[in-house]
Amino acid sequence: MNLSSKISFIKKVFGQGEIDSCRLNISVKCPNCSNRKEQAFKKKLVIRLDNNIYHCWVCDIKGRNLGYLIKKYKKQFLNEYISKFANAKKINIDIDLSKNEDVIIPGKFRLLAQIQTPNKYEQEALDYLYSRGLTNKDIWHFKFGLSSEKRYYKRIIMPSFDENGILNYFVTRTWDKNNKIKYINCSVNKQNIIFNDINIDWNNEVTIVEGPFDLVKATQNSTCLLGSTLNEESKLFQKIITTNASVNLILDKDANKKMFAIANKFIKYGLQINVIILQTDRDPGDMTKQEFKDCLDNKVTWSKQQSILQNIDLI
Repeated sequence: MNLSSKISFIKKVFGQGEIDSCRLNISVKCPNCSNRKEQAFKKKLVIRLDNNIYHCWVCDIKGRNLGYLIKKYKKQFLNEYISKFANAKKINIDIDLSKNEDVIIPGKFRLLAQIQTPNKYEQEALDYLYSRGLTNKDIWHFKFGLSSEKRYYKRIIMPSFDENGILNYFVTRTWDKNNKIKYINCSVNKQNIIFNDINIDWNNEVTIVEGPFDLVKATQNSTCLLGSTLNEESKLFQKIITTNASVNLILDKDANKKMFAIANKFIKYGLQINVIILQTDRDPGDMTKQEFKDCLDNKVTWSKQQSILQNIDLI
């Protein structure tokens, strides 16, 4: 299908749109938020014409498969979309449930970034995030929120979304110093998900850290292990080897051996792997973003020779 036909189809589905000067993007009304009175006439949903990536600059709905958006909001056009786009480009419309489990965000979840006048409880949550070096932009970008459920009392909730913008995991972190259980996560098998997948460009260098608060301090193109190990059957590992992505590994200082073990697994597949050996006892999540960036500047390309040297050094 030529570009003109594709533009015509998108306008048919979403209404009149505005095309940029490069004819690369088209802006249309977002089906998720344009029903709000103040957004009724705004064209803030941007669709890439070459790869079907979409992003609304108002409600922040985004994904890499336009078919999901059409399936959810404009289902009457789904068959036409499949016949004209999906078959030709081998785009999958349906979620592969063989390795995906339903994830439900805790009840009465509310985004901290959308609270205009926080009460005392909400301000406590915000102050905790600020104390860890997060900005309002970070709080919005990573969709930090709260739940009214008793189980999540005094807990920050950080959701994760897959490449199509579908919730695939969430972690919760207490800000109560007297609570010995720091984290409560959802029950989904973490081997079957890629945390923060929605924000990862697999064509560029990917940074891997241990936990979600390390992730916030990392580069924008990052994910976390939700731990300190990675097996070859996991979705994250398989994604990296199939995309041939270059990887930066930076784990906590006490997890160096585990980091080297992960690097050894990757180099068997001929991938370029960089490791960052921390020279400080501070975890990445306790660093400033600049300190984290400085650590990345000291990365070492991993090799069989490096593996031998490090094993000798660690004995």
